[in-house]
Amino acid sequence: MKTILFFSIGTKFGPKEVAINLLKHLVKLYHIVAVVDGSLSNKLPLGIQKFIMEERPFNVIKLIRLCIILAKPGKRLIHFNFPPVSPFWFPLLFYAKALGINIVYSFHGGIIIEQKKGHKIFYYLFLFYCDHIFDKIITNSQFGIKLLLSLNVPKEKLVQIPNGINISSFTKVKPKSLKGESALLFVGRFEYVKGIDMLPEMIRILVKGYPLVHLHLVGTGSMEKCVKEKMVNLGLTRHITLHGFLNGKPKIALYKGADIFVLPSRLEQFGITLLEAMAAGTPMIATNVGDISELIENGKTGLLVPPDPEAIASAVNKLWMDKKLYRNIKRNIKSYIKSFNWKTISQSYVTLYNFLLGQEY
Repeated sequence: MKTILFFSIGTKFGPKEVAINLLKHLVKLYHIVAVVDGSLSNKLPLGIQKFIMEERPFNVIKLIRLCIILAKPGKRLIHFNFPPVSPFWFPLLFYAKALGINIVYSFHGGIIIEQKKGHKIFYYLFLFYCDHIFDKIITNSQFGIKLLLSLNVPKEKLVQIPNGINISSFTKVKPKSLKGESALLFVGRFEYVKGIDMLPEMIRILVKGYPLVHLHLVGTGSMEKCVKEKMVNLGLTRHITLHGFLNGKPKIALYKGADIFVLPSRLEQFGITLLEAMAAGTPMIATNVGDISELIENGKTGLLVPPDPEAIASAVNKLWMDKKLYRNIKRNIKSYIKSFNWKTISQSYVTLYNFLLGQEY
């Protein structure tokens, strides 16, 4: 059986969900060696050979063991689900290329591009890998394709495969009864790029017309303190609940209990939380940035707005007042989300893998 060495170390949120759900389908077709850290090891499906490895402190002995696995007879392929820009990965990457093993990399967003300002060595190393190390680069949207092309990444290396969602996991969970006659939900990192700081201001505007409106926030991040301070300063502690980081059934129950999902991102490559909201049947309002317009058709599968608290509040008001629009969006996303089922999406990975392993494309 052909072997896939799948690396997913230090991944969180969307990339972590990609690893878990994709491997559930790949294990049926390949011998999978999952090189993961401790946070992911207990979430992998049965039948996968686990190779636990932390990037810090780096274990040279384990790196040698991985090189031994690469040298064994048979067809092998490497898939990095995170950017291997740490110098510790140099030996494995160059050894794999010397053996003629193809390397796939999943580009999940602009984190490496953002590092250009403060960590230029990682940025230029990433571009070197795109030119000379990665044989194929998977990106989940046209926005990602355009971003990489603007960095002069060879077009022939780029493959677009959207993220998927495990729809069946949503159908088995009952909705949670949420505080607020109009319960709004945000799920994501508490970071500036996600626009989390705009949401308290949005609630301040909405509460004037909807005194029982309530915002539920799921996640953690560097701006959590800022959000709490805004809640206090604007007198909104009764209108906002912080649930912390949630996953699995508790998170799905919140999605299904919410009336509207709000994503106020300033930059987004592929909003996997939008897929989660769709799978839960919850109408969405999102900012028209990055690739979000590839996922949401304005007025049909959600509402698109500029990244501005007043614009987001106006959209919430529109969706809440126009019950026909609300019902139509709810009906449309129920059929639209089916095309993002992991069972369908995983076949695109299988096609790519088999091509690189020397089988028919």
